[in-house]
Amino acid sequence: MGNGPAVLVLHGTLGGYDQVQVLAQRLGASTSKFIFVSRRGYVRTPLSTGATFEEQADAYASLLDELGIDKVALIAISGGGPSAL
Repeated sequence: MGNGPAVLVLHGTLGGYDQVQVLAQRLGASTSKFIFVSRRGYVRTPLSTGATFEEQADAYASLLDELGIDKVALIAISGGGPSAL
């Protein structure tokens, strides 16, 4: 969503990518390109997408590689924090 520098946004517990779309709309999708993912086990992302936080981070990196994005800012909310670190 949006245009500008890429921002990867990780949602909190009991949510999905849709939880953070509202945040991006408030922050201004016209100034950044927001990338939303559902963390493992949420909204059609299988539990097999990384059993550890490090593996989950690797999955984010693979997605960014697939999208051709080599640098992002990162916003992680609540349960999204451990894999962000």
